[in-house]
Amino acid sequence: MKCFKLLSMIFSVVCLSSPLFSQWTVQHSGLPDSQNPTLLLSAVDSNVCWGAQGDSYNLIANMKCILTTDGGVNWKPMDIQGLAGLQAASVAGLNATTAWIAVFDPTSITSGGIFKTTDGGLTWTKQTSAFPGAGGHPMQIYFFDANNGLCTGQPRNGYWEIYTTSDGGTNWTRVPSAHIPAMASGDFGGHGTGAGNCFWFNSASCSVYRTTDRGLTWSVSRNIFPQPAFFLELAFKDTLNGMASSYYGDDINKISKSTDGGVTWTRLPAPPTPPSAGGIIYIPGTIGTYMIACQKNIGYPEPTRSGSIYTPDDGVTWIPVDNLAHGWNSFVSNKTGWSAGCGDTIFKWKSEFPLGIGDVKPSNSNVTLDQNYPNPFSSSTAIGFRIQESSNVILKVYDALGTEVATLVNGEKSAGSYVVKFEPHGLRTGIYYYRLQAGESVQTKILCIL
Repeated sequence: MKCFKLLSMIFSVVCLSSPLFSQWTVQHSGLPDSQNPTLLLSAVDSNVCWGAQGDSYNLIANMKCILTTDGGVNWKPMDIQGLAGLQAASVAGLNATTAWIAVFDPTSITSGGIFKTTDGGLTWTKQTSAFPGAGGHPMQIYFFDANNGLCTGQPRNGYWEIYTTSDGGTNWTRVPSAHIPAMASGDFGGHGTGAGNCFWFNSASCSVYRTTDRGLTWSVSRNIFPQPAFFLELAFKDTLNGMASSYYGDDINKISKSTDGGVTWTRLPAPPTPPSAGGIIYIPGTIGTYMIACQKNIGYPEPTRSGSIYTPDDGVTWIPVDNLAHGWNSFVSNKTGWSAGCGDTIFKWKSEFPLGIGDVKPSNSNVTLDQNYPNPFSSSTAIGFRIQESSNVILKVYDALGTEVATLVNGEKSAGSYVVKFEPHGLRTGIYYYRLQAGESVQTKILCIL
């Protein structure tokens, strides 16, 4: 723990004393200007990303969706027929032709509902078995694969309105109240996130609801923050490990971490610099990289600080990126992702600045990677490792952005124990990673140069 605290203090000083530069490049959606980043995004791969207008501050008369199939070089705005007066709550893209959008009626005359396109957004069909009648309010739509998905909604008739589907939304079934824990009085829900067969969504009572069977049954963890957190957001990198963020309550930034699937939560130190701890996402394929982004100051319920910041190590250290207004983020890897901006601006992450270190293959018992010693260090350090069988071994060092800075081993090694000396010639003070790959096994650890 003392080592982690020292690393965090050192890295905070380095970040705060170094000039920041933007790792975002600007693209344009072609949509009308917005006062605040309100575009909902769903990235599918490095080329395909869906978006939908979701302005909760200014009602949109004719909501549009957008789609890029060339990595954002061109964004195509499209009208969504039959949705006049409705507002988008979330969008889920499957590929370049298929996507779902959950919409709600601000007047509560209808329930909005779920619409699906299979022709790249040219036409949308309402899936009528979900959120029928008036008064329903869909929130988060999520698909585990092409057929299995769920959609959470605000409470109706005394319990959470949640639907599941196993046929791509042709048929939706509401989850019975007996399968969902009772909600707090006056509670309302927010956004959610999924991993494996699990899905989580938050509520204003600081509760986190979880399913481990694709929405059929639910459990709840209550009061993960001490005060109401209306802007609580969740991100999970797998079925056990996740983070929650909020800027409302007893202080301006809150970060909590779970290692048991959201059952229990541990409060982490707040990020040392702006932005406010608003929306948080996990960057797919990384060891433990999460990004926080926040809109410009809307003054309610508390003043907010705009910008983007990320942690490459599950919240131990934080790296500031910019202080621009950001809306929802959606990433497919540590090199490709998009973030909503003001006006018709969309930010795309520059691929030459990868976010954290990608863990391309799970580790197994074939390798053991030791913590370097001494650590932190200035002139040299020793890195030990053991392999159980003859393998092609690669041991490399990366900086905090994921850029390779040194190759220590690259070749065939027999089973046994090894120690490699690392001298950081020309490298600046800060946090670095060293990663060992032997055959299909991968392990990564953190080192710090003084």
